Amino acid sequence: MTESKPQNNPPPNEPRIKRRLFGLLLFPIALFPFFALVTYNWHDMPQFAVPPLTPSSNLIGVVGDVFAYTGYRLIGLAIWSVPLLCVFAGILFMAGRSLHPGRRALGFLVFIFSATCFLQLLGHTPGVTRILHALNIEPNAGGAVGYIVMTRGLAQFLSPFGAGVLMALLMLWSILFTIGFRNILRGLGFLTEWASAKDISDEERAQREEAIAAAKAAKEAAKAEREIEKQRIAAEREAERQAKADAKAAAKAAREEEKERERLRQEAERQAVLAARQAVLAERQAAAQQTSPYTGEAATPIPPSPRISPKVNGGGLPSTPSSANGGGLNLTPSSANGGNLPSTPSRGEVEEPPEDKGPYLLPPPNEVLSPVPPSTAEHGDVEAMEQRLVDTLKVFGVDVQPAFRVTGPVVTQYALTLAPGVKPERISSLSNAIQMALEAKSLRIQAPIPGKNAVGIEVPNQKPASVCFREVFDSQLWQTKAMTGKFQVPLLLGKDAAGNDLVADLAKLPHLLVAGATGQGKSVCLNSIINGLLMCRTPEQLKFIMVDPKRVEFTQYNKLPHLLVPVINDTKKVVFGLRWAVVEMEKRLKMFARAGCRNIVDFNSRKTVSQP
Repeated sequence: MTESKPQNNPPPNEPRIKRRLFGLLLFPIALFPFFALVTYNWHDMPQFAVPPLTPSSNLIGVVGDVFAYTGYRLIGLAIWSVPLLCVFAGILFMAGRSLHPGRRALGFLVFIFSATCFLQLLGHTPGVTRILHALNIEPNAGGAVGYIVMTRGLAQFLSPFGAGVLMALLMLWSILFTIGFRNILRGLGFLTEWASAKDISDEERAQREEAIAAAKAAKEAAKAEREIEKQRIAAEREAERQAKADAKAAAKAAREEEKERERLRQEAERQAVLAARQAVLAERQAAAQQTSPYTGEAATPIPPSPRISPKVNGGGLPSTPSSANGGGLNLTPSSANGGNLPSTPSRGEVEEPPEDKGPYLLPPPNEVLSPVPPSTAEHGDVEAMEQRLVDTLKVFGVDVQPAFRVTGPVVTQYALTLAPGVKPERISSLSNAIQMALEAKSLRIQAPIPGKNAVGIEVPNQKPASVCFREVFDSQLWQTKAMTGKFQVPLLLGKDAAGNDLVADLAKLPHLLVAGATGQGKSVCLNSIINGLLMCRTPEQLKFIMVDPKRVEFTQYNKLPHLLVPVINDTKKVVFGLRWAVVEMEKRLKMFARAGCRNIVDFNSRKTVSQP
């Protein structure tokens, strides 16, 4: 059952009184724009008269002049509709009618627009021309809007007559839309009834009034029935909504109950698993306390493997794949470290919370590092290679004599002394010929060797030897520099071409870049640096921010307590890690400046005065 919304129904008594009071106030409000337009004189405006008339002749003052000038320039003579709007709204409020601001505001704007355009066409008539001349706005009776829309637009496309008819129809439609077609018919009926009431008798007037009263009563009854129907529909909708809410609450309670039952079931299963594990442990302890069948003595229980750090894989270092070494550093943990690395629990087991193992202790090398394997390098016949090198240079007219040679794990360096008058650059220019004569895969020439009167030619060994992490770690250089704290951030890099241990302090390096071709050992170098730091620095002394875009290089370090944040795999998050590092750097530099220190070493070793 559909019903049309009644228009202009009289509101209750209290709102009607408020509306009538507000409508009564609109009449004096309408006087302000009316007197501002009536008493406007264009000589009061400094744009037209220099100097302008002072004081202003406008009864509303400067505000009235600005209002009238802006209105005439914008919409021309249509600005007189503003006081008419105030009067129209006041009449509606005084009659107790609803304003319908949305519909009537749209209709009033359309009326002003169409009236502005229509008045623009009347700007050339004699009567209107005199008015425009008096207001100094000729020839645009519609202001800027009328000139742009009508003169420059519609009048050129539709002709002035067609555009005028269009605007007249638009004005008529806006009036009907603003006042309301039903209100217009009601007003016409009231006038017709008033005119016809003069010629009828008192008896007919009484009958007509009774008919009107009966129609009003029927209308009120129909309205009451509609209100009752609305209330019934609202009650049904409320009952339906409440039923849906109750059903939803019941379903939610059922889900919560199901979750609670599932939680209790899982808890029971966990308790059963723990009880089974405790029973197995008790059986093992009882079996261990029994007499050994081989010696006849009581067997000593085997203690569990010690865990150095509660956070780093049981105190050990993360192992790297053996295939990644590629003949480089051997970082594989010792196979004898049987119970030191925690095994991954199966799906049926319940992982117990980690225990507090106390302060972090550095991992013992004997438990986490494999022993150094025997060397497998094959240097070949170095004396024959040296003689071939001398003979090759003599073929090209370069007289040299062997000085010494340094046999390293990967390359062997042959030092040659040049005859008087031979320039070292001649040997450098013969690098390709020397490489072909020696049948070497690559060649490196030092002309000369720094600090010596000789030229060095480095030739790769037939089979390079592996440089083990444990070998450099146990060296005297690492033990005296890194483990004792003389190096702030020690870097375990490996060995140089001569086989000497290569250890550096990152705090003393200006920059560090690890670069190389694919498969040349960049990842092995980084892993050796990281593991060297883990073997000599605790989480309180050193923190890492690791970035691994490949997602396969540093994943084994995710459980390290040294990590400030988990290993960053998303390249978009690298910016946030670097931003934090920059903020931390700036904060430390400010602290150094306040303390008068140049670096963190001076800052940590500065003298401080204890407060009493």
